Amino acid sequence: MIRLRKADLNDARQLYDWRNDAETRRASFNTLPIRYEDHLRWLKQKLSDQHVRFLIAVDEENRNLGYARLDLSADQAEISLSLDKHQRGKGIGVAFIQAVTNYAVDDLKGRRVVARIKKSNVISASAFRRAGFRNAAAGEGAAVDSIAMVYEPGDSRVGSSMNKR
Repeated sequence: MIRLRKADLNDARQLYDWRNDAETRRASFNTLPIRYEDHLRWLKQKLSDQHVRFLIAVDEENRNLGYARLDLSADQAEISLSLDKHQRGKGIGVAFIQAVTNYAVDDLKGRRVVARIKKSNVISASAFRRAGFRNAAAGEGAAVDSIAMVYEPGDSRVGSSMNKR
């Protein structure tokens, strides 16, 4: 079972390592490595932004599995996430996506969750599809070389798994 907790500045180094992982960079829209000082400045800004939620996925043994960021606007949340390289391929990605999506809908009262995924990232697109997302209609926010996927409540979901620290 995956539990979510809010990220804080104590997570800065691990978030930095996850973001600069080679596979994560390949799947990101910005593929360049990031300097730690730039990351720390960016993270401080994001953590203080009332329109952003930064979450860490944690397993039953309290190990950090990955991170998710929700960028909020009106009644919508845009989801970005990545698993630790040692957790990939273990079948937890779909559960992670569902946990974050349920948090966005149940706890934050979002009406829809949007994921923007590089067209070349078929593994992520497949995981989001299995988590209940659908391809967005034309004009619903996909940029060049990306697809937009959308989740709107109404389908069956697992319960919210946000645990505050």
